[in-house]
Amino acid sequence: MGFGILFFVIVVAAIALGIYVLTRIAAEKRLVEKRLSVRGDSQADARVLSMRFADLFDDQDRIRKHINKDSELALAMWQAGYRAPIERATLYGVQVLVPIAALVLTALWVLINGYSQNALLGGVIVVILSVLAPKRVLKARAMVRMKAIDEELSLFVQMLRILFDSGLAVEQALKVLSTDAEKVLPELTKEIRPILRRAEQGLDLGEELQKSSQALQHTDYTDVVVIVRQMLKQGGSARASLTKMVELIEGRRLSGMQEKVSKLSAKMTVVMIVFFFPALVILLAGPGFISIGDSMGDM
Repeated sequence: MGFGILFFVIVVAAIALGIYVLTRIAAEKRLVEKRLSVRGDSQADARVLSMRFADLFDDQDRIRKHINKDSELALAMWQAGYRAPIERATLYGVQVLVPIAALVLTALWVLINGYSQNALLGGVIVVILSVLAPKRVLKARAMVRMKAIDEELSLFVQMLRILFDSGLAVEQALKVLSTDAEKVLPELTKEIRPILRRAEQGLDLGEELQKSSQALQHTDYTDVVVIVRQMLKQGGSARASLTKMVELIEGRRLSGMQEKVSKLSAKMTVVMIVFFFPALVILLAGPGFISIGDSMGDM
């Protein structure tokens, strides 16, 4: 018991020392920025700390192999928008450190409280959850981002059609959207900017759009990319195709809302049967049962 407590105190002291060192790094950076009359804020400090954390795990070959082994993880990372090397390294570091921290804390718990089957079972459950939790959080982030893309896509197609009607080429229209539509289309502009950056470096714009749609695996976005790639290859006007695309997107959204409404009505029916129907039966049949009980009591 005494050794376990001592070990726990040492681990806590090491964690506190690490937090103190990271805090000092951020404070020194803030001091330098202050002396140089450059304003530092908490977001910049968090960015510096995340970059230093990612540097510890910045082995891109190993990270790429790790991601390629798990196609589900690669799809979730792409859909969540985590594509930069620092983001991949940070995610990889979290996946490595969280299970190790859970294992160490479980061992400390067992050492302090003594060995038992319940403690061992709880420790195993905690370690398993720590392994699965980062991927689940990443998938949840990916689902939120895909829903945001669903909401933005209709407006994106309409703005694209307006820009094409004004005489802009495909690449020019995409550049205008990536620079001027960031506030109304934040997620789609994140998809467009890397594509345009690679196109400026000499790669084919159509192929980069196709790679993006294949990696994202979003049905409506893929359809829009097909129309844009046809314009790149064949030229001409895409007004009719984009108009039909808007109608198709709105139709899918309407059908989805109708499906949600139908499911909600079914759930409300269950709620009414469970809560409202017994109260209605008591209200209507209660006086009759009370009178029958009174009459039988008189007899």
